Amino acid sequence: MRPCLAASIAAVALAAALPAHAQLVVTGISATLPDPNNKVPAFNVVPGAGIPTWSNGLALYVLTHGQSYNYCVSLGSGTASGKAKVSFKIARGKTVIQSGTIIAAKDFPVSSDSVWYFCAGFHVLPNSPGAATLTGLAAYTPTGGGKTVTSKLNVPLLLQ
Repeated sequence: MRPCLAASIAAVALAAALPAHAQLVVTGISATLPDPNNKVPAFNVVPGAGIPTWSNGLALYVLTHGQSYNYCVSLGSGTASGKAKVSFKIARGKTVIQSGTIIAAKDFPVSSDSVWYFCAGFHVLPNSPGAATLTGLAAYTPTGGGKTVTSKLNVPLLLQ
């Protein structure tokens, strides 16, 4: 068997073996400070880049109670077609410290071979010091119905 044919067969087999949630995948989640100049977050603002880009404040690891934050989620799709709800949560174990919807399913039509970047801003962090986890979630429902599948990505935080 020729090497490129073998690689193509392996790629097709891998794609067929992927779970349904691989159709829409959370690829990033970050907490950033809101921009007082309203320049970021922004999508595809780099002139001449030739590739999709997003701009935002630096991703923060230490968050301070009483401060406002933007929570931004990036997503990618392979063969997806449907709709999705994107949300975030900050939790310590089973205790949710803060959560919210970034974009509702009715406002997010998902298509194949695409990337997205959504942010929800000006969420004031409540007082709950200690280690926590920031989670980006996408609940994807395929066109024509079917089981809703959630993709999520976790990032550690320190709350003070």
